[in-house]
Amino acid sequence: MWIDSHCHLYNCSSTELASLYEQAARHRVTTLVTTATDVPTSMEVQKQVLQGSTTLSLYGACGISPESALREAHAADIETLSSLVDTPGIIAIGEIGMDGIQNAYPPMAQQEKLFRRQLRLAKTKDLPVILHSRGVERHVLNILQEEEIHRALFHCYTGDAETARSICNSGYHISFSGIITFKNAHFDTVIRACDPAKILIETDSPYLSPEPYRGKANTPQNAYLIGKYIATVLGISEKTAAEIFQKTFSSLFGTPAPNFS
Repeated sequence: MWIDSHCHLYNCSSTELASLYEQAARHRVTTLVTTATDVPTSMEVQKQVLQGSTTLSLYGACGISPESALREAHAADIETLSSLVDTPGIIAIGEIGMDGIQNAYPPMAQQEKLFRRQLRLAKTKDLPVILHSRGVERHVLNILQEEEIHRALFHCYTGDAETARSICNSGYHISFSGIITFKNAHFDTVIRACDPAKILIETDSPYLSPEPYRGKANTPQNAYLIGKYIATVLGISEKTAAEIFQKTFSSLFGTPAPNFS
């Protein structure tokens, strides 16, 4: 029923993965996207996707995050990434993008150089991109348009309502994490500013556990709490929200159409 469109499982053992998949399925999470942040984790994501799951649909995203821009911006890394994303079940290039908040990240020019290289790879491979855009959402949106990218998901969106509306009006998608459930987070207006057909949910596991589990390690099973919260904000049923998310996911990532029977 629910989809976790962004989680980080690359540090999990096979035993831990099996348990996570089972727990997620018990909480009606039917689909996971295990997401990388650099070349080594992209290799681990590829391995996980090839191993698959017997309890849910497992997909992957391979990419180099802005945090890794200095050490992962070489041509050989892009070449490796190009090979990895040809793997069946790898449905996106991500997470990639830029970060304007963390001072420990590489300089913005270096981040942008790597970001644009991966956007061009996505165009070549005809794959959507999963974006890190913290603090620079509008700038990332402008780069997408300059590079003529047509399919993109702004993951863990924390920007303002006006930019969210611009993202949706530009044909792109937005994913919300457990942050929206935090007390005094005030994201209801942002959620309502979005086209519901452009919204997805994510856990960003093992980070950002939603209420009432804030501060604890997050797992994909908690996707249902984020989905329920968005359904309440939009004034629709959980079933309707889940169906919208499933259709949106299928359309964005080119996965099999959901069956609601």
